[in-house]
Amino acid sequence: MRYLFTFILLLVLSSKSIANQRSFEQAYAPISVNKITIFIPIENLPSNSRLVSLKETDNGYLIEWDQADGATFYYVEQLVNGVWQQVGGDVTGLSMSISGKSSSQFRVVACGRYGCSKQATHQNVIANGDLQLSQFSLSKPEVTLGQASLLSWKVKNASSVTITGSNGSVYKNLPLSGSFNIIPSEFTSYTLVVKGFGQTRSATQNLVVNSTRKVIQTPLTNYIEPLRNLGYDLIARSLVAVPQGVLFSTYDEKIVLVNKSGEVIWEQPLEGVVANKGNYVAEEGKVYISVSKMEGSGQVCSIRVSDGSNLSCNTTSVSMISKPVEIELQTKTGNEVSIPKKLIAAVDMKGNLYVMDRGSMELTHSVVELPPQVLKNSVTANIAAVPNTNNLIMRVSETEYTSLSIEEDTSTSCNSFSNCLQSAFSLFSDDSGTDEETPPKLKIKVNWVKEHKE
Repeated sequence: MRYLFTFILLLVLSSKSIANQRSFEQAYAPISVNKITIFIPIENLPSNSRLVSLKETDNGYLIEWDQADGATFYYVEQLVNGVWQQVGGDVTGLSMSISGKSSSQFRVVACGRYGCSKQATHQNVIANGDLQLSQFSLSKPEVTLGQASLLSWKVKNASSVTITGSNGSVYKNLPLSGSFNIIPSEFTSYTLVVKGFGQTRSATQNLVVNSTRKVIQTPLTNYIEPLRNLGYDLIARSLVAVPQGVLFSTYDEKIVLVNKSGEVIWEQPLEGVVANKGNYVAEEGKVYISVSKMEGSGQVCSIRVSDGSNLSCNTTSVSMISKPVEIELQTKTGNEVSIPKKLIAAVDMKGNLYVMDRGSMELTHSVVELPPQVLKNSVTANIAAVPNTNNLIMRVSETEYTSLSIEEDTSTSCNSFSNCLQSAFSLFSDDSGTDEETPPKLKIKVNWVKEHKE
C-alpha cells in the first residue's frame, strides 16, 4: 500500500511538472583523461534579454524584448496581485500582445535546447512616443595605436540596441544608455542600430587609428623589371599588382597584363584612357577601371583579369578619373532592412555618384550628386571605401578630407506641389514609358570634414 501511494504521488507530481515545464536535453562537453576522451554534463543556458519594453494599447499592452543568445523560445510572466503569472509560453518571436491592464510589470525568460536562463529579465521600459536616438559619440575620433576611445550612446523607447564594427566586432543586448572603451588596431567604423515597435534608427562613428609607418629595406635581387623594353607608353599611376602579374594602362587607350617574366598575357583596347590604377577584386577575379574619353564623357568598366575577356562598361556623361570602389549597401522595404549587397561605386569629375551591379555593371540606383560642401574641386584623386561598409573617404581640397555615407532613400513623400501634381497625373497617363520601374534613389550623408596634418 505504501509503495502504491508513493507511485501515485510521483505520477501526480510528474504530470504537474510536465504541464509547467518541457523536456530539455542535457549538454555535454568533451574532456581528455589519460588520452581517453570522455563527455561530462555541463550547463549551457541562454543568456538574458537585457530589455523588456512595453507600449500601452487600447486593449492592453504590446511588449517587446531583446534577443538572447542561444534562445529558441521565450515565456512571459505578468505580476498580478503580487504573484507572477504566466501569460505567454513557447513564444518564438520577440514580441507579444497582452490583453487587459491589470499590471504593467512583466518579465521574460529565455529558453533553448538545454534549458532556460536562471534569471528572468525584469527591466520594463515604458515606451512613450517614437523611437529616439539622442547620442552616439566617441570621446576621441582619432587615436594612436593602442590608445582607447570611449564610445557612448543614449536612446529612448527601444527594445533592441546593437553596435557593430567594420572589423567584425559585435556588441548586442545593450542597455538604453551606456559607454565602453574600444581599442581597435586599424581604422574602424562603428554603427549603432536601435529598434522598437516597428521603427529603426541608426548612426555611425568612424575611429581613425594612427600607427608608425615601418621602413622596409628591399634587398637586391636578380629580378628584372618586367615592363622594360616592351614598347608601351604606360601611365605610371595605373600600375596595379594582380596574382597573374602587373596590370597597367597606356596613353593610346589600352589596358595590358604582363607577367613577372616580362611576357604580355593579354592586351585589350578601350574607348578612352584609364588615368588611375584599377580596383582588383579577388572574389570576382575582375578589375574595375574608370575611363576618360576625349569628347568629355567616361565609362566605368569591369574586365576578367585571367584572360582579358568579359569587358563590360557603363557609360557616364562626364569623364571618370577616380577609380571605382566596392561598397556594401542595404536596401529597405518598409521597415525591413535587407542583407547588405556588394556593389560598385564611382564618382565622375563633376561629383556625380554612380552605383552599379558588380556583374552586369548596370546602374542599381539613380545617379546622385555629392553634397555641395565637399565639391570644392573636380574629383580626380582616388576615393577610398571603408571595407564592408557604405562609407567613402575622399579628398575635398589639398588639405581636407571627408567621410561620406551612402544610403538608399526610402522617403516617398512629394516635396513640392508640382511634384505631387505630377505624380498624381502619372497615374492616369497612357504613356507606356510609365510602366518602367524607376530606380531607387540614394542619399549621401557627410559624416565629417577634417584637415590633413603632416
